[in-house]
This record gives sequence, C-alpha cells and structure tokens, in this order.
Amino acid sequence: MVMLLQGKDFITAELLAHLYSSGDQSTLMEESAEEVQRRDELLNMYHATKDALKIIGDINATTSSTPVPPPVNNEWLRPEARGSSPPSPIPSRHRGSAPRPTSNAINNTGHAGVPRPSSVPLIPSRPDVPNRPGPGTAPSIP
Repeated sequence: MVMLLQGKDFITAELLAHLYSSGDQSTLMEESAEEVQRRDELLNMYHATKDALKIIGDINATTSSTPVPPPVNNEWLRPEARGSSPPSPIPSRHRGSAPRPTSNAINNTGHAGVPRPSSVPLIPSRPDVPNRPGPGTAPSIP
C-alpha cells in the first residue's frame, strides 16, 4: 500500500514537471489526426442536435391537434365467401319488388337454391298461426 501512495505522489508532483523539462512542449501539446477528426465529428453532431431541437420546438409551438374520432362499430359486417360483396345493412325486403321466397323454397339452402354457409345457423320453420275469431264474434271465456 505504501508503494502505491509513493507512486501516486511521484506522478502528481514530479512526472509532469519532468516531462515538461525534458521534451519540446509544442510536440507534447500537439493533437493527433485521429483526435482532430473525432473532435470535428463531435462538434458537427452537437450542432446538428441543436438544430434538430430547434426544429422540434418550432413544430411543437405551431402544431395544433384535434381529437381522434371514436372507432366505428362494424360488428354488423360478417365475413362472406371470397369474391362476394359485403352485406348491406338494409334488409332485402325493403330493396326492391322481387318476391321473397317461402320457407319451403329455402330449406337447407340459401336464397333461391344457393347453398347456405355452414357458419350460418338454420332457422326452423315457423308454426302456423291459429285461427282467430272474426271481427263480430267475442272470444269464449272458459
């Protein structure tokens, strides 16, 4: 430990004075070519960063933002077979004057005999509506 302390004392007190006295001071202070290049690169990087921060500050000062609209609910869209157009949200009975096929004509196929996709559940046939009394007759009470 004593030897380390003596080495430290020698370096701080005598080595620097010895180097200045023995050599040419101009050659000791000369900057190497690599250090000149490194210093120039660091200065260029410093100036580029300073310019970039100025531009960012200008953009922040002049930019106004508007809130983003809420997302669109498109759950009514169902994936269809490839090549077909997406379904319309308007039911088909309101579109035109084409007659609606009966439940017997649909069965296990889609409209007009087109096979129904397997992901669409089958709708069972509806029961018949019971007979209703005429307008002049009152219903019987049990």
